[in-house]
Amino acid sequence: MDSETVEYFKKIGLNSYEAAAYFSLVKWGMLNAKQVAKYSNIPTPKIYSVLDNLERKGFVLEKPGRPVFYKSTKPKQAIKKFVKHKTDELQTTESKLIHKLEDSGGKYPKPTELIWSVEGRGNVYTELERMMQSAKKHIYIIKTENGAIRLWKTHRELCKKSHERGVRIRLIVPITKLTSEYIQEFRKYMDVRHLDGDKINVRMMSFDRKQVLLFEPVPDDTELEGNDTGIMLGGRYAKFQEDLFDLIWENLSEKGG
Repeated sequence: MDSETVEYFKKIGLNSYEAAAYFSLVKWGMLNAKQVAKYSNIPTPKIYSVLDNLERKGFVLEKPGRPVFYKSTKPKQAIKKFVKHKTDELQTTESKLIHKLEDSGGKYPKPTELIWSVEGRGNVYTELERMMQSAKKHIYIIKTENGAIRLWKTHRELCKKSHERGVRIRLIVPITKLTSEYIQEFRKYMDVRHLDGDKINVRMMSFDRKQVLLFEPVPDDTELEGNDTGIMLGGRYAKFQEDLFDLIWENLSEKGG
């Protein structure tokens, strides 16, 4: 077995002995413990605990007798079942850990008069998701053409869910040939108005007059990865940005230029 395969086994949660034993059973078929040890280069005193672990994890079946024989379960079945178990286990642990930290005062600090910086497109999206999920009244959005496409790719489901729970969403964006098909879908769950792309000097999303995220997409493309920089504002800064948004909104048309 090559080292790359061993590393794959380790990534899903098997150690090198378990990987070697399972690989030997897949390759050679039904074997007794001594044969598995021989083909896998595992010390004989360790082979029984290795096989017991594999059986417990669902990779091996035991056939009683003298001697006891072992055979591998089908790789696709065994690996999928084991990975699902590990995933479920991690999700349970995740929930418990978050609960413990939040109970001990580890909640994310809510911006009031604070200014926070965010680096990287993925981190910007993480903050947007957090704020969208917490919005109760409204979400205001200003996007470029490519920004509208990124919004469609990343957050359309969150926008839908926000709309369904009664959150009003307003989007200012250039309505062009490039964005028209996305705008048509957006209008099912948000109000959209047109602003020429060369007049958009800020990209922002704001939430309930409490939080606003200003960001610069680097580059302003349609990809999901980038070196974006964002600034989160709270308190009076957020209210000021939303007042500006309202002034712009009242003077815009629902149709493209």
